[in-house]
Amino acid sequence: MGAALWFVQLVHYPRLAALRSTELPARAEDNIRRTSLLLGPVMLLELACSLAIIARPPVGVSPAAAWFGLALLAGAWLSTAFVQFPIHLRLARGGDPGELRRLLRTNRLRVALWSARATLGLWLLVTHRTLGIMAA
Repeated sequence: MGAALWFVQLVHYPRLAALRSTELPARAEDNIRRTSLLLGPVMLLELACSLAIIARPPVGVSPAAAWFGLALLAGAWLSTAFVQFPIHLRLARGGDPGELRRLLRTNRLRVALWSARATLGLWLLVTHRTLGIMAA
């Protein structure tokens, strides 16, 4: 999700901002539908993996790191549900195109949270892999 959020922040949202205001509601509605279909299952898979790591942490993975990853995910989900998604809905209903500036600004939090999760995941992968090699 970290890479997806960087794409959204640097490419997708700026392209939405370039639309004429008459085009924006239909595109925003289509965006909600397509993004939900694509990223919804990925988000659920990410949640399932986080819960699995908490339930059965791999050797060398501290419970604190697993819970920290889940906390980052919860923050990203809460931001999505209570900040970005309502903006998307307002845009789809013909809201002020100025909402796109707010979307770009507030999305930085999600970019930071999912980037931190990606960094943590990479760290856990490298640490777990290294510990596995050392144990072998």
